[in-house]
Amino acid sequence: MPDRQTPRKNDEISILFQDHQAEQLVQIVAAQIEYHSRVSEKRKDSYKLVSLSAGTRVDGRWTIIKEIAQGAFSTVFLCSGNTDAGRQQAAMKTERADEEPFLWQEAEILRKMSTEQGGEHFCRWLGEGRDFQRNTKSGKLVTMSLTGPGLFDLLSEAGDVFSPGTAIGVSIQLLHALKTLHSAGYLHLDVKPENAAIGRADTKEERRIFLIDFGLARRYIRNDGRARRQRSRTHFRGTPMYASIAAHARADYCRASDIESWFYTLVDMYTGKLPWTHVKSERRMGKMKRRRLSHKPEVRRKALSDLESWLYTLVDMYTGKLPWTHVTSEHRDALHFLDRRNYDEFELALRNYLKSTRSAS
Repeated sequence: MPDRQTPRKNDEISILFQDHQAEQLVQIVAAQIEYHSRVSEKRKDSYKLVSLSAGTRVDGRWTIIKEIAQGAFSTVFLCSGNTDAGRQQAAMKTERADEEPFLWQEAEILRKMSTEQGGEHFCRWLGEGRDFQRNTKSGKLVTMSLTGPGLFDLLSEAGDVFSPGTAIGVSIQLLHALKTLHSAGYLHLDVKPENAAIGRADTKEERRIFLIDFGLARRYIRNDGRARRQRSRTHFRGTPMYASIAAHARADYCRASDIESWFYTLVDMYTGKLPWTHVKSERRMGKMKRRRLSHKPEVRRKALSDLESWLYTLVDMYTGKLPWTHVTSEHRDALHFLDRRNYDEFELALRNYLKSTRSAS
């Protein structure tokens, strides 16, 4: 009787055949991995952001000094050049060559803001040109005035929370910036601490807040002055932590979307966190925000229990007419809700609170 541990002749042939198949399979998989690796590297090379070395002359006017920031879709360089005010340093923003062009809108907004009342909260437009890595006229690079440190960095240095006076002062200036942007017919759609900065000390603007980065901005007023037609569904825009309920619901955006994000930014700066700070799911964040609009008193109390009393007092002032309560069913009412009077009411509520806290101390 043959030993069970000793393979028979046919078994040996079968094992050898299986080994040969396995070896072929390994070779095929290895070849596929190598192929996909080459393709990936090739794609990676084509997806590279614009790279400009120090000393490079751009657009016949600007000389690159160094790279100062890089995001998913753009790179910012420090450069110097001659302007109407003499030779000065500036920021040059370039866009990825493999994405849909977006800098044309940033250039358009900065040009527009230079002539708007309240435009001091925006970088000064210094010029624009073509991205040398593109062959189309739509590829752009935009040059603008420099700002100081970003609000997010300053917030981190302060322990993730500002004093009441600083938080409210910064928020009021951001509200002024949004009021100006909206008056010009644009929505920012990504209001958050990372997209704000203070001015530079050498220009005596260190106490001024700048609204920056218009990569997700959208024009909501047509050239004839009328609101754009409401869309039944949109893609998500913004940062989940600060996004509006409309963004989470994939509903169309309006000025109220920016004001809601501004409000979350205010809460974050004042309290050091948002109720959904540690939540990972974008949809769960949206659900938590919607709970704050519930008409059930017990749900509302629970949802607002972790916010400072003055903040939900501010919310209660607008219960029933909050600018974001009608984003899905009464879009046009929401679109026209935030007139000048209402921006001013938000500011007045903040100033009155700050005044009351100072007099009480």
